[in-house]
Amino acid sequence: MASADIFTIENDIKFNLHRTANSGVFERVHKKYAIKSNLKDVYKTVLEHSPCLLKCIDEGIVNASDQILKKNKVTEINVNIDQISGIITIRNNGKGIPHKVHKDGSKFLDRKIRTPELIFTNFRCGSNLDDDESGKGRDTGGCNGIGIKLAVIHSDWFRLETVSKKDVYKQKFEMNLSKMELDIEPPTIEPYEDESYTQIEFLPHYKRFGYSNPPSKNDMIDLIDILRYRVYHLAIFLHNKKVVVTFNGEEFKTEGVKSLIDSIEPDGPETYPIIKTKSDSKEYIDYAIKVRTGKFITTSIVNGVVVSDGTHITHLTRAINIKLKELQKDKDKDKKLDCKNYLCVVATGNILIKNWGNQSKDKLEMRETDFKDFTFKDSVITKISKEIMEKSKVVDLKKAIKPKVDKKAIYDKYTAAKKLKGDTTLFIAEGDSAMLLLKRILAKGGSKYTSDNTGIFSLGGVPSNIAKGITEDVDEEGDTVELASEKFYESKVFGALVQCLKIDPTKTYKTKEELKSLSYNKIVICVDADLDGIGNICSLVLQVFYRLWPNIFKHGILNIWNSPILRVTNNSGKVLKEFKFEQEFKKWQPKMPKDAKIAYIKGLAGHDDKYIKSMSERFDSDLVKIKSGKDTKSQFEVYFGKDSSSRKEVLATPVVDFSVEEIYQMNNEQYLLCDRHLDKNTKEFQIYAMQRTLPGLDNLTPVRRKCFTSFYKHNQTSPMKVFQAGGRVAFEYLYHHGDASIQGAIIKMTHKFPGSNMIPLLIGDGQLGSRNRKGKDAGEARYVGASLNKKIAEAMFRKDDFPILLKSFSDGIEVEPKYYIPTLPLPILEFQKSVSYAWSLNVYPRDIKAVCDVLKKLCKDEEITEKDKNLPLSKEHFKGKLKFKTVEEVEKVYMKGKYEQLKEGKTDVFHITELPLTVTPKAVELALIADEDIVSDIFNHTTDEVSIKVELKPGAIDKIPKKYGSIDKFLRLECYMKEHINFINEHGIIEQFDTAYKVLKRCFDLNKNKYKLKIDRELLLLIYKIVLEQNVIKFIECDEIEKIKKKEDAEINKILDEDKFDRINSTILNTESKYTTDELIEKLELNKKFDYLMSIRVSDVTKQELDKRNKHLEEMLKRQKQLEEQLKEKPFAGSKQYMDDIDNAYNIVHAFNTANKGNKKISFEIDSTKADCDLLSFKIDSTKANCNSLSFENYSIKADCDSLSFENDSTKADCDLLSSGKSLW
Repeated sequence: MASADIFTIENDIKFNLHRTANSGVFERVHKKYAIKSNLKDVYKTVLEHSPCLLKCIDEGIVNASDQILKKNKVTEINVNIDQISGIITIRNNGKGIPHKVHKDGSKFLDRKIRTPELIFTNFRCGSNLDDDESGKGRDTGGCNGIGIKLAVIHSDWFRLETVSKKDVYKQKFEMNLSKMELDIEPPTIEPYEDESYTQIEFLPHYKRFGYSNPPSKNDMIDLIDILRYRVYHLAIFLHNKKVVVTFNGEEFKTEGVKSLIDSIEPDGPETYPIIKTKSDSKEYIDYAIKVRTGKFITTSIVNGVVVSDGTHITHLTRAINIKLKELQKDKDKDKKLDCKNYLCVVATGNILIKNWGNQSKDKLEMRETDFKDFTFKDSVITKISKEIMEKSKVVDLKKAIKPKVDKKAIYDKYTAAKKLKGDTTLFIAEGDSAMLLLKRILAKGGSKYTSDNTGIFSLGGVPSNIAKGITEDVDEEGDTVELASEKFYESKVFGALVQCLKIDPTKTYKTKEELKSLSYNKIVICVDADLDGIGNICSLVLQVFYRLWPNIFKHGILNIWNSPILRVTNNSGKVLKEFKFEQEFKKWQPKMPKDAKIAYIKGLAGHDDKYIKSMSERFDSDLVKIKSGKDTKSQFEVYFGKDSSSRKEVLATPVVDFSVEEIYQMNNEQYLLCDRHLDKNTKEFQIYAMQRTLPGLDNLTPVRRKCFTSFYKHNQTSPMKVFQAGGRVAFEYLYHHGDASIQGAIIKMTHKFPGSNMIPLLIGDGQLGSRNRKGKDAGEARYVGASLNKKIAEAMFRKDDFPILLKSFSDGIEVEPKYYIPTLPLPILEFQKSVSYAWSLNVYPRDIKAVCDVLKKLCKDEEITEKDKNLPLSKEHFKGKLKFKTVEEVEKVYMKGKYEQLKEGKTDVFHITELPLTVTPKAVELALIADEDIVSDIFNHTTDEVSIKVELKPGAIDKIPKKYGSIDKFLRLECYMKEHINFINEHGIIEQFDTAYKVLKRCFDLNKNKYKLKIDRELLLLIYKIVLEQNVIKFIECDEIEKIKKKEDAEINKILDEDKFDRINSTILNTESKYTTDELIEKLELNKKFDYLMSIRVSDVTKQELDKRNKHLEEMLKRQKQLEEQLKEKPFAGSKQYMDDIDNAYNIVHAFNTANKGNKKISFEIDSTKADCDLLSFKIDSTKANCNSLSFENYSIKADCDSLSFENDSTKADCDLLSSGKSLW
């Protein structure tokens, strides 16, 4: 039995040095520690450390935290550990400890002792040890009067500094283990003028704890990571106290419990809004919760102390379990759910605690009735409970799911290996034609892959993106995993693939034993080498394995067949060289024999049988193993995930091609990081897919650009059947995406009904669609035709532009230009609406005259005002009006249609005469007829003019305001004109433009550069042609023919050189359109000869011919002078010509629109108040009037035009443009 006498200091020291009850185990033990090695995430790992050491340090941190809870004014807490010596320093800038002599302590110890020494060296003394007279408990971390003394006795030395009343108190304690007592140095007290602080500094007994002294480098790294996490907890706890918390100089800025739970599970589900609870005594507990499946995870910081569990957590989980039971009683009575199987809970709180129970304080043990005042909102607990019930379904699915694809569906896509033993391989083919090639490769022999050990599975095209149906889960070890839905396993493609591989959805395939249960131990993805295949289909398959079975991915059994895309043969068909990358071919191309033939084989079906044997022999060396990289997960999320914001950002940057090192790595080391595959191949595909969908600054997509080029180059001014024109485009311009795409593009390019093309480049022949179905009612491609809208085409895309346009190539052959540079900015003169890979396009056409006026001001370098930049919208084709609404101080513009309210007998009828140009009349008809409560019948007679009659049921008109809010909304008459101005720029990358003016300005800049390039090129060629003509005239006039008659070539060349004739490469001059300007400069200086003189005939030397040549020379010299003057023009070369071209383009479009108006009713309306026109007169020749009826409606109550007249000549009415009053149009 212990003595009844009061314990001496020696008794307490000896007790705490040899007992672990208060401090924990002295020796290092293996256990799982949570560490924080960076600013973001928390990791768990097994380490070997001393719990006692960590507890001693923790007590110092709790002491610093208590200073804040005791209402001391603390604004900084700094914790440091010296990375070499292991010395620990903890400092706070709060009120110091009074250093007066402690009367009771001095009497008790029978010696003079000051308060700081008493607190730090005597067990079971301190303010936290006093009885709590209120009986409610304390809200601090200290409790037993032991804490910091543990750090003192378990250190080689311990130094204290504290400032109180302008004095700094310093004292050092050293532990004498042989005597089991402390050596206490006398304190020093000195004057101190700066702010108060308390600092402790100590060197733990590292050797006694099982470390070297100082600790090894690896042990020190571990200790730093563990302490960083502990100090991070402190910052979490104090996040709303305005206290700066640092560790080794690193400041922690947190959002409280949300930051902690997001650090513990950074990849887990979204954190619930923080649950805040308070009691009447201002105690509080904040809970952060994530719902997922797996092991229950909880940690808390209560009164600055980190605890693993406690009654405060039970209080929450009991409330959730009660709600779960209540929700389940009507659904699944037999299923018992425990919320702890689905939760990660983090809490912080400051509460009154009567007794921590023990010094370790690892669990908060209190009566649950102590938490009766901490209540939860029923709506929050219900929401959490319902999500737990949903998560339980995922668990049930994971346990119960079985592949459900029938054998017939499987074997329609699958040819199994004959022997599924030993080394087996599954080829995953893109489609059936690829599957056929692979079967022939296996049959041909020559490699280790045979029909005995290799199976083939056909995807049948593009598989689905499983990322959209993924559910996140947490496995038993706390790792985040992803689960597919039941539909995935039932799908004909992936469900069948899972069965072919014998994948068990409940297995993780972490071990090699689990991996052996698969029917194949190697997978080879065999897709076309084009962007659709390698960039999209291949990536979608890789994603399945990476997301659902990442360990299969990590085991390295996934490969891609890198088939040759270029084959070079000689005249006899012998293969000279094959290439898997175009970069390799371009490097070798200078060595290529002149008679060599190049074949591009992007599709696997394009490989002929005669090459199969060599492909089979080389098959294994053409495989590339796909390895997981550090960014693989984030890259899959970027390119295929639900959040499109990061994808949008990435696709706005250029693709980085494979480097020489990466190509070497694939060819020789046969591996590629999945990160780079996605960042190159998938990104390239998605950018290409955007380019196919979103127009460039010439307002053309690739397929439209090919179609237009074909019609333009062939001067196709007479109608040609669309299916024939499409075939010509596919053949000449190497279009690889099918006839339907080309034919659809040609038909759309002919549309000129309201809401389609404002400036159509092609003219339709036949019924190519109407406004009623937005062109979907067009005739078959074999029946309808199209021709070039020549005047518009030549005005927008001048023929003399072609030589300076950048060329694009397909399969090594030059095709259409990469992009055109139209005279006017077509992208903002047309309706645009499209979506592609997170980028949307929605643009409304601007008024063409206003656009031309701004362009001409730019040509003259005049100031562009804000009014100029606010380009008005075009009202061409539209009979409705604009409606302005201000929402949250933002002015929004709506396009509004028109209707008439009629009474036909007793029936209420609405006659819709105009709809917003982006709304499809047929869609409105179908939407209205679906409302059987209100609509009796509909008569839709819309072609290009809207005419929809809506008959209502008796009394139904009164239901409309209540059901729809207004008649306008019921009839779908209003459309918000929100714009997303995103185009493919001249570099082939998507670009976001803030305003239509910025598009105009970019198009202007491109034209400005274009005119300079055109002048430079024409001048370059003209100078050579002038020199050539001068030489020919001189040759004729000097009768040079007589000198060279009957002479050898060498002698002729000598004579012409002596007579100062110029050698000229006339071949290049005659074929100059084939070459870029840079190529011309180079080639014109090569192979210069006198061929152009030697080819002169006798008929060329007559006087008439000589006169013609002299005249032609004069014209060329005159043109040279004009071009040189144009180069000097201000503000830029060719500015006057560009202004002329702008006027020409405008006049041609204007004439086209006027001609297409025909004898139609023209009306103008801006708001509902009609204009008063006292006098309206017209003078128009009776033989050609374009207007049978003219009406005006204007914003003002009385228009400014009391007298309005039109005068016109006998051939053409001049009333095409009429404006009155203020209008945005």
